[in-house]
Amino acid sequence: LVTKMADGGKVNLAKKMSSFYRITSFLVIILSISNARKLSDIQFNPGCKLPECSKDVRNTSHINVAYIQAKGPKDTLHYVMSSVGSTSVLVAMTTDIKATLNIRWADFLSGNMTRIKNSINFTSAVEYAYAVSLNRVLEYNDFKDVARMTEYSAMNESYWRKFPTSAFNWNDSALTSDSDHNTVVFQTRMQDHSNSTKMNSSSPVFMGNGSLALKFQVFNDSSRNPMLPHLAHTNNSCQLDLVLFNISSAFKSARYAVELSLVTTDKASTPMSLKEDTSIDDEYTPGVFKIDDWVVGNGEHQTYIQWKPVSYLSDPASMKASTLARNYGLQNMAKTPQADILYAYFGDKLVNGQLAARSANVSFGLSMDKFYVKQNYTSWSATIGYGPPPADTLSLLVIIIIAVGIGVPVLLIMGGCIFLCVRKRKDQNDYKPLNADYNTECTVSYCSCVAG
Repeated sequence: LVTKMADGGKVNLAKKMSSFYRITSFLVIILSISNARKLSDIQFNPGCKLPECSKDVRNTSHINVAYIQAKGPKDTLHYVMSSVGSTSVLVAMTTDIKATLNIRWADFLSGNMTRIKNSINFTSAVEYAYAVSLNRVLEYNDFKDVARMTEYSAMNESYWRKFPTSAFNWNDSALTSDSDHNTVVFQTRMQDHSNSTKMNSSSPVFMGNGSLALKFQVFNDSSRNPMLPHLAHTNNSCQLDLVLFNISSAFKSARYAVELSLVTTDKASTPMSLKEDTSIDDEYTPGVFKIDDWVVGNGEHQTYIQWKPVSYLSDPASMKASTLARNYGLQNMAKTPQADILYAYFGDKLVNGQLAARSANVSFGLSMDKFYVKQNYTSWSATIGYGPPPADTLSLLVIIIIAVGIGVPVLLIMGGCIFLCVRKRKDQNDYKPLNADYNTECTVSYCSCVAG
């Protein structure tokens, strides 16, 4: 009977916990929906009527500019992703929800820096803007097997191959993107020798089915990506996924890295930092207890790039096929104007050093992991957003498990203590001295003698 009662109690507790979890999850979903933005369909090369925007000639790069609006109740975030020049994403915030993107296409594609300058704008005033650019893919010869690119002099070209993304030939993003998931994909052409005049090596970058792919997924709510490393995102963010597949390496001990730049409309004196903090646990990214935050600003406006220091060597990503993603801190950004959306929007303010702008390198690999050639595959992810970076928090399920794991033993201990105290008190109340009857008899006899 006791066992049945205990089992019944466990069932009731499980039902209550399950109901509580469902109710809480429902409330979280309701709150998420109430804060969700409305995303527009992806527009490819919006407003461009030039032949360059539609032609697809073999061994040349397609013109790719993708545009998504994320409308909220008070403002709109405009996401502009481009493979023209350095592959970049520009995000602008307007309080006019009817504002839209305006590109002077003839100027933007002219190749003339004077005409390219400020050829991208919006139909209403922009409250705040920021951009992230993938400038270069770096390959270095890690013959020491230390997985640290700073071990090799950047001036010694025998250790390096450096590939600016502006030199890659790109496929038509309208054919590779996923509109259902608000994802824009830029993918290099197969068997691409790229523009060797812009490279420091004439050897092919990608062979056979090899490619580099950049994915930008725009979010309208706060949640986590279902794929590893399960990065947290908000309704003010997008996720960047980088994939290096079957790259033709020049070295047997080749490792790869990327050079990123972050630019905002903040003043150049605005605080900017890149820190690696310890996370609460590895619930979402098994085996990884750290998180990297690249943050600009600390006041009304704030921008961040956030990632876990991990990259993956398989598709789909798995904990078993993972390796390190190492950052090397912030460095000054090159001020030379480029024919990309950064210069097309920010103009001379970027070149003159008036804006908050820095660069950082992230390399992939860990000592003794047998280098890139072991798998010929590397993927890395980061979120780019407006506002403070999301902090790692324990999920509701983990909180319940911890509460049960700690609460049940505590209740058992407390119950045991109470039982012992009650039992001891009861024993004390029932205690009867062994000589109680003898003392009573003696007392009666004594009283009789006195009376006689």
